[in-house]
Amino acid sequence: MADFYSDPANVLILVIGMFSVILLVIAIYASRYQRVPPDKAMIIYGRTRGMTYSYMEDGKERTATRMVGYRIVRGGGAFIAPIIERIGWLPLESTTLESKLTGIRTKGGAIITVELMSQVGIKVDESSLRAASEHYLDKSASVIAETARKVLESRARTILTDMTLDEINSDRKATELKMGEDINTLLNRSGLAVSVLILKDVCVEKDAANIVAEEDIKPGDLFKVVKNSRGELIVQKVTDRMEG
Repeated sequence: MADFYSDPANVLILVIGMFSVILLVIAIYASRYQRVPPDKAMIIYGRTRGMTYSYMEDGKERTATRMVGYRIVRGGGAFIAPIIERIGWLPLESTTLESKLTGIRTKGGAIITVELMSQVGIKVDESSLRAASEHYLDKSASVIAETARKVLESRARTILTDMTLDEINSDRKATELKMGEDINTLLNRSGLAVSVLILKDVCVEKDAANIVAEEDIKPGDLFKVVKNSRGELIVQKVTDRMEG
């Protein structure tokens, strides 16, 4: 063995070999180290690990551990174990949506068109990211936004249908707040949220006073066609049924 180290050529080969091994380890580590930009969350899955979480019981905060098959990284980076682990992404940027809802019949009977502007995206707290990873892993921001749009527009219609025109117009901020809270209750279940909701415009298609409900029409009733304040032709009830 001493003869081996006494030969400079052998020592040089040994040094080169060790240096090559070090370079190989560095190259493998560099290739498996994944950086996370600020507008994304990285989901690493494939290896089970224990996760500690908090919960309330009998008025006291307690902690417990459960086994999960993924971990979430925001900012910085992480080493991805070869073969064992893979990664997925969640986009965290907000998307601006413009919505025009037509034909909404309010509680008082008026039919309105409403224009909304909103910003939606994935919430960045731990529980929301976990929920979002189960629904939107590797989905684009536009796909996520369209999913949120369907919930937002459907819920906004339901809320406005249960309000009178005066309630909607008297305090726009209160109407926005009411819609935002109700919509977020649904979106939060999948890790999404509306961060901005603005009621841009409310346009009356038909006034309640000028709408004749089908159930109010009886044989012998008289009607006339008149112009309303906007110059639109409407059908207006003149009298109840004619006495025969």
